[in-house]
Amino acid sequence: MDRNKTLIAATAAFALGCSAAGAAFAADRITIQTHFNPTLSVIGEASKNFTDNLEGLAGDDLRIRFYEAGKLVPTLETFDAVKNGTLDAVWGWPGYFMGKIPALTLFAAVPFGPDADETVAWMMQGDGGKLAQEIMAKHGVHGIFCGVIGPEASGWFKKEIKTLDDLKGLKVRYAGLGGEVLSKLGASVTVLAAGEIFPNLEKGVIDATEFSMPSVDKALGFYKIAQHYYFPGWHQPGSTAFFMVNQEKWDSLSEANKTRIKVACDANVAWELSRGIGEQAAAMAYYGEQGTNIHTWPAEIIEAFREKTAEVMAEQSAADADFKRVYENQQAYLKKVRAWSGPAAMPQN
Repeated sequence: MDRNKTLIAATAAFALGCSAAGAAFAADRITIQTHFNPTLSVIGEASKNFTDNLEGLAGDDLRIRFYEAGKLVPTLETFDAVKNGTLDAVWGWPGYFMGKIPALTLFAAVPFGPDADETVAWMMQGDGGKLAQEIMAKHGVHGIFCGVIGPEASGWFKKEIKTLDDLKGLKVRYAGLGGEVLSKLGASVTVLAAGEIFPNLEKGVIDATEFSMPSVDKALGFYKIAQHYYFPGWHQPGSTAFFMVNQEKWDSLSEANKTRIKVACDANVAWELSRGIGEQAAAMAYYGEQGTNIHTWPAEIIEAFREKTAEVMAEQSAADADFKRVYENQQAYLKKVRAWSGPAAMPQN
């Protein structure tokens, strides 16, 4: 009898051990590639901040493999890789994919559009987040708003831009809708991922580039080649990051891990916004020490940017129903919230 009890106890212990091992084996797994390497100021740091927080929240329930930009898939091909399941997920800027899905750029950055605060409000309290998920879902991707930064600089130029004629024939790296605007003004525009910009600027393949905020641009070294730095960042007054996951992979995750991802993204929005604001003063002081020529666009050129932006938005809206629907929703939301934010804004001394 005692022997039977011992056998039963041993069998139960074995079964319990197998059950525990099975539970550990069943932990969700996900492979994530970032658009911006973690060593890159703000936008790269934010990608690691997100994954670190997610690991802390999930513990052993979610196993994450995190890869730097371009490690598994070229940055500009990551959406298709997530769509077809070659890559589980990507953290980064949805504007890179506007060539295939024009409406995605409206969730990324819009010339003369929403600033960072307005972007957060539209994404989290308006229809922006819901519309982004809806459009990405058509392509087998689940998208979650996962980061935001304030206005970018307008770019680095090897020569001073004094008139609109100086833009004609200029070879420039510009992404998103801002690139479409410059094309209308006669520039030759190309889109390059972060790591490709400096060598192309150095070799003279491009004459100018924009990328991000001053601290990010500093890390990429553009000031060493192009000495003319332009403001304001009319083309990207607020820019986002999204966590984009293959839909089947998303559906396979536990409800707890889905919630953890959402919580980590919400926290990352606040972290990246605050980090971005705090880092820029030091970068601008550094440029002053380096003798960088800081310029504000002439009123004539800003007005031309604004006029051509209106043309681009009208053309994109006419060509793509999703673009039109999202843009109209965004503009209606801005009109509503600016009834408050306009009068409430503090005067600048």
